[in-house]
Amino acid sequence: MHKTIVIGGVIGAYGAKFLAENNEVTLIEEHKNENQPVHCAGLISKSGFERLKINPDKFILNKVRGAKFFSQNTSFEIRTNDTKAYVINRKMFDNELLNSAIDSGVRFINERAIDIQVSENFIVETKSSEFRAKNLVMATGANYKLHRKLNLDVPKFLNALQYEIFAECESDMVELHLTKDFFAWIIPVMDYARVGIAGYGNVKEKLDNFIKNLKQHRKVGEILARQAGLIPIYTPKFKTEYKFSDLNLRLAGDAAAQVKATTGGGVVMGCLAARHLADKNYENGWRMEIGNELYLHLMFRKFLNRKSIKYDDMLMLANKHKHIFYSADMDIASKLLKNLTAEFVRHPLMITDIFKILF
Repeated sequence: MHKTIVIGGVIGAYGAKFLAENNEVTLIEEHKNENQPVHCAGLISKSGFERLKINPDKFILNKVRGAKFFSQNTSFEIRTNDTKAYVINRKMFDNELLNSAIDSGVRFINERAIDIQVSENFIVETKSSEFRAKNLVMATGANYKLHRKLNLDVPKFLNALQYEIFAECESDMVELHLTKDFFAWIIPVMDYARVGIAGYGNVKEKLDNFIKNLKQHRKVGEILARQAGLIPIYTPKFKTEYKFSDLNLRLAGDAAAQVKATTGGGVVMGCLAARHLADKNYENGWRMEIGNELYLHLMFRKFLNRKSIKYDDMLMLANKHKHIFYSADMDIASKLLKNLTAEFVRHPLMITDIFKILF
């Protein structure tokens, strides 16, 4: 049985459970308490939970059945009768996966990994102790201090800021307000909403301006809480497996930039990748399962970020072909591509509308 150290939170805990089937696993994670920080909008697809075989009932705060998209002058919505996603309590979700790993035999160390040395073993240092193993998994989220310590590649990323705030909105519809960098969002929770934005530069200024504009046509209350973080940008050639002589290092989740470029969501994709941490060839394993999907999300994002794109025209076109979005999936971009391809076959003149959007 091989010794493996896993550093990190929810993705690390999920992967540690699979590793523990044939390894002696130590999970080092600093935030098992009620005051742990949250750096996530907490919106996860129903189909994503099904893929991960996780029952979300314990941590559901709200159920979402559709989304509204806004540009400067146009809007588009997908409204269904079925639950498409859940707004969750991330602290409860994270603790559930951590406890599940512990129940599977994972040794849990409730401390921060502050340094890593490489010798005959990886030596992971915490404030009070050292841990040694020849196999190391870093699922450290969007914190790249240990990457830099080991001279690993660091992904490019967006800045993100979110407020918990009362904001008048439909209780079962998410709002996405398109921007040149990314988008702003309004996610209804219970008696408040998670209102945030991601992009380059000063996102606080952008979010405050967004909320200022909201106040002109709807009720918005005081800020209850603030959360900030980074959203890594998926890069197809980003390396997630390293050899240091006879030592093995693997990256998972945000630490590996396994994030959907369209939405910035990383929980489902990170967990799907983490299931392959016990594979003989981890890199091939996770790429075979989700690599193409992450690449398609990136291609859609590059399309959305073209400087010449006209969001008003794009949403008007989406309204004309609304039916193709109802069977789409938040995580599986190939479903939308398949629907788009079929629609092009039925309506070849769509290409004219696409050129209007781009040029």
